[in-house]
Amino acid sequence: MSYTRFLITTSIMFSVATPSQALEIEPINGRFSIGDTGIMCTTLSCPTMGIVELDNPNRDPQRPLWANAEMPKLIASEVDAAAIAAAWEAKGCLIVEGSFYTDAADIEGLPSLLVRSIIESC
Repeated sequence: MSYTRFLITTSIMFSVATPSQALEIEPINGRFSIGDTGIMCTTLSCPTMGIVELDNPNRDPQRPLWANAEMPKLIASEVDAAAIAAAWEAKGCLIVEGSFYTDAADIEGLPSLLVRSIIESC
């Protein structure tokens, strides 16, 4: 076995044998619009529903922070969660104060939005 092949084999075995560290993802804090993004398209897939980061001056208005037909996971009071769900179903939009979380371990899953308060309708 050549030295290079030995190093590759050893590194593969080491990476399989040791558990990977969970990535800590820093949340995005601030104001967000949740619901109708205001984007209209002529083809699918179109980010018509999602979350837009409002406090980022460098954001592209045509690129929501996150878009999906399904609502994100909500961490909110029952009253706020019901209001957000109703606005989402009605294709409406609310501005909220909170934190947006993604889970690096669950790439296929929905992100979470921690809602501290609803500010107003969009």
